[in-house]
Amino acid sequence: MDSINQSTPNTQKRNTRLTILCIISLVAIGMTSLYDLMLMAMKAMPEETLKEALEMSKQNMEQMQVGSAEEANIGMIYKMIDNSPFHLLFNVIELVGVILLMTRKKIGIHFYIASQIGLSYVAYITHPEMALMLILMCSLWSLMYWKEAKDL
Repeated sequence: MDSINQSTPNTQKRNTRLTILCIISLVAIGMTSLYDLMLMAMKAMPEETLKEALEMSKQNMEQMQVGSAEEANIGMIYKMIDNSPFHLLFNVIELVGVILLMTRKKIGIHFYIASQIGLSYVAYITHPEMALMLILMCSLWSLMYWKEAKDL
């Protein structure tokens, strides 16, 4: 019995909070990557079809009384479409960082923080009115990861 206990390697227990953060991040990365792919598909649409779809979206917003046509900022949608490849690139970098952190490799935190800096910049370009909130959110997630990853 003692020989069995001695032969098993002494492994560290996996950090539960880090695992939860990684799972939440993986779900978010998947959802935002799908959204980016949809935006990239919209870019491939003919200009007339895209304008029709955006016009229908504005009309639907007015009918549902969600907001006026002025609130449906078409320029912001075009910026999102143009910057979706960059957003997807930073999502891939974030994915690499999260996978490295899940496998207990400390270098993953560097990938994660680099992706959050990039995502903050893309958010500033596409949503300048919400940039401060998005930057604070990216910073908060980075700090949570940093706190949990320092023990790796």
